[in-house]
Parts: sequence; structure tokens; C-alpha cells
Amino acid sequence: MTAAHFATHFATLARYNRWANGLLFAACEEAGEEVWRPEVGAFHGSVLGTLNHILVMDRLWLGRVVGRDFGFQGLDEIVHGDLAALAGAREEFDDAIVAAVDELAEDDFARVVEYAITGGGTAREPLWLLLAHLFNHQTHHRGQVTDALTRAGYEIPSLDLVAFWRAVGADHAAESVGVSMAGVR
Repeated sequence: MTAAHFATHFATLARYNRWANGLLFAACEEAGEEVWRPEVGAFHGSVLGTLNHILVMDRLWLGRVVGRDFGFQGLDEIVHGDLAALAGAREEFDDAIVAAVDELAEDDFARVVEYAITGGGTAREPLWLLLAHLFNHQTHHRGQVTDALTRAGYEIPSLDLVAFWRAVGADHAAESVGVSMAGVR
């Protein structure tokens, strides 16, 4: 994959992520506090705990990418105990992820980042891998939230990447990341 492909790929994932999180938070709001607050046996207890964990880890991983400390305190930190407040923080941080990815130069993706590991020690990995992990981690835990909501009887819209592409329109999605769709269809 070329540097230009990395830039397009991660710009697309950043926008997809923002879209998927918006749908997921809307589904949680519709389901109500009786669904998102109680312990459901998820990795991070409740739906709310899992949504907080996603935001906490996004802050940690994006901080490593851009060289900024967003105030990581622990894997199970509760940033907001209220869904509406967490949704606002999520939306704001999703915009920050889009902006950070858009600001990366093509040669940044190959840059090796050295960072402290939460359990102690250090790691050195290419920036593209840190971004790939950030988006993969979100998808993993969004799946857990989707499962909890589904088990509680709520139908969740598709959060698939192709569903995003279709929902926002391929031309608009491609244009937003600087890609021409001419000749693709």
C-alpha cells in the first residue's frame, strides 16, 4: 500500500468511525438507560462502561499518533456517567480524529512512533499500525455494544463500512477523502 493509499484509507476510516459512533449512540439513546446503564457482562461491565472505554482508548492511541497527552487515567475510566454527555464528548473527539488524520502528511504513515505501554515498558511501531489499531479496537467494542443492545431486543442499523459508503453516497464519501470515483462504476 502506498503512502497515498494509507492517507485515503485512514481518512475514510475516520469518517466511517464518526458515522458509526453516531448511529450507535442514537441506538443507545433510543434503548434507554435501563439498557445502557446496567451490568451486562461486557468486557467493561455495561454498555456505558464499554462506550467510555472506547473513548478512553481512542484518546490514548490518538495521543500516541499526534504526540499529545489526552489525560489517560486507566482502561476502565468513566469519562462521563451520563450517555448524553458521553455522546457529546464522543462526537467532539471523532471530529478531532478526522482532523488529526487529515493533517498527516503522506510520509508520516511510515514514521516509527515510540511510546509507553500502559503495563510498563515501551514499544516502537509504525504510525499506520497505531491508526489501524485505533480503528480496529473501536470496531471490536462497538460489536460488543451492538450485541448487548440486540440481546435487549433493539434492532441496530448496520455499522458495516460498506453501509457507511452507501449511506453517505460513494461520490460524497470519496470526495471527502480526496478520491475521484470517475470510471469506478
